[in-house]
Amino acid sequence: MESEFSDADLTAAGDTEDGENAPVYCICRKPDINCFMIGCDNCNEWFHGHCINITEKMAKAIREWYCVQCRDKHPHLEIKYRHKKSKERERETEKDENEETAKKKK
Repeated sequence: MESEFSDADLTAAGDTEDGENAPVYCICRKPDINCFMIGCDNCNEWFHGHCINITEKMAKAIREWYCVQCRDKHPHLEIKYRHKKSKERERETEKDENEETAKKKK
Protein backbone atom coordinates (compact mmCIF):
# COMPACT_ATOMS: atom_id res chain seq x y z
CA MET A 1 0.00 0.00 0.00
CA GLU A 2 1.38 3.39 -0.98
CA SER A 3 1.21 6.11 1.63
CA GLU A 4 2.09 9.78 1.80
CA PHE A 5 3.46 9.21 5.30
CA SER A 6 7.03 8.09 5.99
CA ASP A 7 7.82 5.12 8.22
CA ALA A 8 9.12 7.58 10.84
CA ASP A 9 5.79 9.44 10.82
CA LEU A 10 3.88 6.19 11.23
CA THR A 11 6.06 5.00 14.10
CA ALA A 12 5.88 8.31 15.95
CA ALA A 13 2.10 8.49 15.52
CA GLY A 14 1.61 4.90 16.63
CA ASP A 15 3.67 5.02 19.82
CA THR A 16 1.57 4.68 22.95
CA GLU A 17 2.40 6.28 26.29
CA ASP A 18 4.16 3.14 27.48
CA GLY A 19 6.22 2.95 24.27
CA GLU A 20 4.33 0.08 22.64
CA ASN A 21 3.71 0.46 18.94
CA ALA A 22 0.01 0.34 18.07
CA PRO A 23 -1.30 0.23 14.49
CA VAL A 24 -2.44 3.61 13.21
CA TYR A 25 -5.34 4.34 10.90
CA CYS A 26 -7.04 7.09 8.96
CA ILE A 27 -5.83 10.45 7.67
CA CYS A 28 -5.22 11.44 11.30
CA ARG A 29 -2.78 8.51 11.76
CA LYS A 30 -4.11 7.78 15.25
CA PRO A 31 -4.54 4.28 16.73
CA ASP A 32 -8.08 4.90 18.08
CA ILE A 33 -10.43 2.07 17.08
CA ASN A 34 -13.12 2.74 19.68
CA CYS A 35 -15.35 4.65 17.27
CA PHE A 36 -17.12 4.09 13.95
CA MET A 37 -14.70 3.36 11.11
CA ILE A 38 -15.11 2.67 7.39
CA GLY A 39 -12.67 0.82 5.15
CA CYS A 40 -11.59 1.77 1.64
CA ASP A 41 -12.55 -0.97 -0.80
CA ASN A 42 -9.43 -0.29 -2.87
CA CYS A 43 -6.46 0.20 -0.50
CA ASN A 44 -8.09 -1.44 2.56
CA GLU A 45 -7.07 1.49 4.81
CA TRP A 46 -9.51 2.23 7.67
CA PHE A 47 -10.82 5.72 8.43
CA HIS A 48 -12.57 7.21 11.47
CA GLY A 49 -16.03 8.36 10.45
CA HIS A 50 -15.62 11.69 12.24
CA CYS A 51 -12.38 12.42 10.34
CA ILE A 52 -14.02 12.03 6.93
CA ASN A 53 -17.51 13.28 7.85
CA ILE A 54 -19.34 9.97 7.39
CA THR A 55 -21.73 8.81 10.09
CA GLU A 56 -22.55 5.19 10.77
CA LYS A 57 -26.08 5.86 9.49
CA MET A 58 -24.71 7.31 6.24
CA ALA A 59 -22.39 4.33 5.81
CA LYS A 60 -25.30 1.89 5.93
CA ALA A 61 -26.38 3.24 2.54
CA ILE A 62 -22.91 2.74 1.02
CA ARG A 63 -22.12 -0.50 -0.81
CA GLU A 64 -18.58 0.38 -1.98
CA TRP A 65 -16.52 3.22 -0.49
CA TYR A 66 -13.19 4.58 -1.71
CA CYS A 67 -10.98 7.06 0.13
CA VAL A 68 -10.04 10.41 -1.42
CA GLN A 69 -6.47 9.27 -2.11
CA CYS A 70 -7.66 6.26 -4.13
CA ARG A 71 -10.29 8.29 -5.99
CA ASP A 72 -7.64 10.90 -6.88
CA LYS A 73 -5.24 8.21 -8.18
CA HIS A 74 -7.96 6.20 -9.94
CA PRO A 75 -10.75 8.52 -11.19
CA HIS A 76 -12.81 5.52 -12.36
CA LEU A 77 -13.45 4.57 -8.70
CA GLU A 78 -16.83 5.84 -7.56
CA ILE A 79 -18.64 5.42 -4.28
CA LYS A 80 -21.57 3.06 -4.86
CA TYR A 81 -24.73 3.19 -2.82
CA ARG A 82 -27.13 0.40 -1.93
CA HIS A 83 -30.53 0.32 -3.57
CA LYS A 84 -33.45 1.14 -1.33
CA LYS A 85 -35.12 -1.88 0.17
CA SER A 86 -38.16 -3.11 -1.73
CA LYS A 87 -40.58 -2.13 1.06
CA GLU A 88 -39.21 1.41 1.04
CA ARG A 89 -39.57 1.53 -2.76
CA GLU A 90 -43.15 0.23 -2.51
CA ARG A 91 -44.02 2.92 0.04
CA GLU A 92 -42.54 5.64 -2.16
CA THR A 93 -44.39 4.35 -5.22
CA GLU A 94 -47.62 4.19 -3.23
CA LYS A 95 -47.06 7.74 -1.95
CA ASP A 96 -46.41 9.02 -5.50
CA GLU A 97 -49.55 7.29 -6.79
CA ASN A 98 -51.64 8.77 -3.96
CA GLU A 99 -50.29 12.25 -4.70
CA GLU A 100 -51.13 11.88 -8.40
CA THR A 101 -54.63 10.67 -7.60
CA ALA A 102 -55.13 13.66 -5.30
CA LYS A 103 -53.96 16.04 -8.06
CA LYS A 104 -56.39 14.50 -10.57
CA LYS A 105 -59.32 14.94 -8.17
CA LYS A 106 -58.66 18.70 -7.93
